Amino acid sequence: ATRLKRILKKNFDNIKRKKKKKAAVESNRQKIRAIYREYLAYIRLNGVAVVRHTTSEEALSASKQLGESDAAGELRLLYIRARYNDTEPPGDEDVRRAKELWERFQKESAPPEA
Repeated sequence: ATRLKRILKKNFDNIKRKKKKKAAVESNRQKIRAIYREYLAYIRLNGVAVVRHTTSEEALSASKQLGESDAAGELRLLYIRARYNDTEPPGDEDVRRAKELWERFQKESAPPEA
C-alpha cells in the first residue's frame, strides 16, 4: 500500500508539473480539463478507486468517501461543459471558478492533521 501511495503521489506531482509548464499556451477548455485531471489524481491518491473507464459521475460518487462537497459536483459540471460543449467555449471566469472549486474541494476533503 505504501509503494502504491508513492506511485500515485509521483503521478499527482507529474500532473501538477505538466500543468505549470503548459499553462501559458493552453486554451480555457484545456485548463479546466487539466484542473479536473488534478482532481482525479488527488482522489486516487487519497484511496478512491478511479480507473481510466470511470465516468465523471462515478468518480464524483466515489469521491464522497472523502467527505461531502458540492465543490466536486460543480467542478464536474464545468468539466463536462469544457469537454463536450463545442458551441460555447469556456471563458476566463469558468477557469477561475474551476480553480476556486478545486481549492475548496481540497480544503473540505483534507484528512485531519495528526
